[in-house]
Amino acid sequence: MKKDLWLHTQVSATSHRLFALHLDNVERPPELLFNGAMHPQSIANLSVVPTFSMLRFSGVTGRPYGNGNISLAVDGKVLLKVIFHDITGRIRICSVEGRAYGYPAC
Repeated sequence: MKKDLWLHTQVSATSHRLFALHLDNVERPPELLFNGAMHPQSIANLSVVPTFSMLRFSGVTGRPYGNGNISLAVDGKVLLKVIFHDITGRIRICSVEGRAYGYPAC
């Protein structure tokens, strides 16, 4: 597509499981997060806890523009963490509680 993508998340207590990809960086309230989204997701029992509210990905390289992480938890138990760095373009997945699911410990 050669267009930047924006990952939008909602981290409020009632809607922290919402995340969606958009072609713009427009802030949206939780009830409108899925409007115009590309493949929006709401997965039962999965918590997505990011260190950002919006993250931009390059439409050419796919690299994130920012540093941070996303923790994934099922039923409140944190399982995996996705750590990303914009200068190196590195994205690393690790298991929070020791080696699990084929990923090394963080």
